[in-house]
Amino acid sequence: MKTKEKKVTNYSIDAKVEEFMSWYVKNFVKGKYTDIGEYTEPRDMINSIEKMAVWYELRYPEYEVSKRYPGSSHDSKDTNMIYLKNNPAIKAIEDALGTDAEVFELGMDDLNWEDVLSPKTYISALPWSEKWFLARVKYCDIVNVKRSNHLHLTAKGRVSETEIVKEASKGKIEYYNFNGMHIEEVLAYLKEINYPIESTEIENAIKDYNSRVELKERFLDIVMYRIIERGGNRIGARRAFMFALDFNRNIDIPMTYGVDYSDPGLRGFIHEYIKAGGRTDLECLVAHGSRTSEKEPLTTVTVQEMILKVWANAAQKYTNEEKELHQRLVNALGSSLPFEMSENQPEEVMKKSLKRT
Repeated sequence: MKTKEKKVTNYSIDAKVEEFMSWYVKNFVKGKYTDIGEYTEPRDMINSIEKMAVWYELRYPEYEVSKRYPGSSHDSKDTNMIYLKNNPAIKAIEDALGTDAEVFELGMDDLNWEDVLSPKTYISALPWSEKWFLARVKYCDIVNVKRSNHLHLTAKGRVSETEIVKEASKGKIEYYNFNGMHIEEVLAYLKEINYPIESTEIENAIKDYNSRVELKERFLDIVMYRIIERGGNRIGARRAFMFALDFNRNIDIPMTYGVDYSDPGLRGFIHEYIKAGGRTDLECLVAHGSRTSEKEPLTTVTVQEMILKVWANAAQKYTNEEKELHQRLVNALGSSLPFEMSENQPEEVMKKSLKRT
């Protein structure tokens, strides 16, 4: 199949890291630290990015990623056996327990390495200087608008109690009722009616919250990019895909960097991407991991084009799961077509089946 080639050069992961760091320094470092702090803070952030990428590699070593998304051959290792059941320190505990070791082993059978190194555990173990931007972003409880006038907020910025005077006369005070509204909606309304806002707290609270959310989002994306770069366009892209699912990131990113036509697991990976809500019109880089320099132009290919031409293996085009899904569709539509499908039938079968409904 011939496709129109499109060359791109703006794919550098190093450039994306540099862009993030420039934004971080501008918004969270410059003018907020001493000269020493302005030197050390960016270095600490780079270390935090790398640390989280390494943590995820430890949580899912290469052979575990390959088991989840089969492709090229991998070592027949098991992280639970290596880090838990065959761990010398744990074996020593079993020996010390003696006759009670069976109870201990029973508990170990329910323990998984990926749960031991869970995201919650990883973040909890970090010092505050490294996890403050990964913690849940929350609004402060009370925000002043002017003297003796303030709002009580929920963690997400909804007003839970309003103490802003609307009118005061003859010893009676009437308060606004902004309960349930978001703080941004309240600020917009107060400005619209020219309410005399004396405190900058309300605007600062919104700005700080949005900046913290953006920092967390950008940081997780950069960690995902580093996971791709460290692991390559096979394991790295698949590991980053797992990271995207764990942390609700954009799954288009690992798919974009995960195309290698010599990869026997490529079609299976594409299938998992589509099942997770991926786009068929996504343009992906071809052989990102085989480039000779960061500036080398790379060809792109859409997911749809790969679905049409990439085979599951040398013997069959479709994965077993795809063929099962095709067959289920035929059965569900009540088609009179033959129950067994040949290797090259699925698309034609689906089209004919759909016409009959």
